[in-house]
Amino acid sequence: MKKIKLNTLENRHKINGMIMILPAFIYFIVFVYYPVAHLFKLSFFKYDFFKPHPEFIGLQNYIKLMTDADFLNGLGNTAYFALFMIIFSVGISFFLAIMIDKSKVLNNFYKIVYFMPYITPMVAVVLIWGWLFQPGEAGLINYFLSFFGIAPQSWLYNTRLAMPSLIVICVWQGLGYRTIIFIAGLKAIPQQYYEAAGIDGANAWQKIKYITFPCLKPVFQFVLIITTMEAFKIFIPMYVLTQGGPVGTTKTMVYNIYKQAFQFQKWGYAAVQVVVLFILLLSLALLQRRLTK
Repeated sequence: MKKIKLNTLENRHKINGMIMILPAFIYFIVFVYYPVAHLFKLSFFKYDFFKPHPEFIGLQNYIKLMTDADFLNGLGNTAYFALFMIIFSVGISFFLAIMIDKSKVLNNFYKIVYFMPYITPMVAVVLIWGWLFQPGEAGLINYFLSFFGIAPQSWLYNTRLAMPSLIVICVWQGLGYRTIIFIAGLKAIPQQYYEAAGIDGANAWQKIKYITFPCLKPVFQFVLIITTMEAFKIFIPMYVLTQGGPVGTTKTMVYNIYKQAFQFQKWGYAAVQVVVLFILLLSLALLQRRLTK
């Protein structure tokens, strides 16, 4: 009798659990998995504004993509942007986390200051930086550089400086989020490790190398993956400030997808680029996870 009651109770718990997760399950099916599956299907069709009925063309979209100068240029620009954004974002945020964690004064104040840009809307951040990067002496950055005898620069209109300028904006905007994550990881490291290392004569660098880095491997893995995802999906700074210019130097994969889908109305060809971006991000995430083990 007790066994029957126990089984009945377990079944009731299972049913209650299934009912609780049902809304989230429906959400993912309708708004995540179905659109992704439909996107893969759409990539094998010619589907645009001028031909509203999809025409199956097999792998022609993929073949065309491999010789598309705009796509290859966007891929190169995205890789360049992602590489330097990852290096500077992870490096600077880790350094700031160590500095803030060691500070005994205004610790919480610094956390709030560095986190504020992350919760500010990206469009607002980009517009403010666009004003700072104005060419000539009208721009605040050029104004300060003039005190050091540096000539005014056309930051967003120069083929050499446009992409680095956008990298600066994106690194600054996301710095607080990554710093908070690293601080949380540092707080989880037992202080006994550092005390024991200090007794053994370890200096500050040795403590970071042999204690902090190994203990923060899962945190580094997480930060690397989310930063890579953000870097490859970057769109707003290019759209608001440069429109992919000058001379296509800031055209990224997502910007090209936007142009194909919403300017040229070539939805099938845009779907192919989204599929390639998805596969690329998945491959990079798996590679980073393997390398950081």
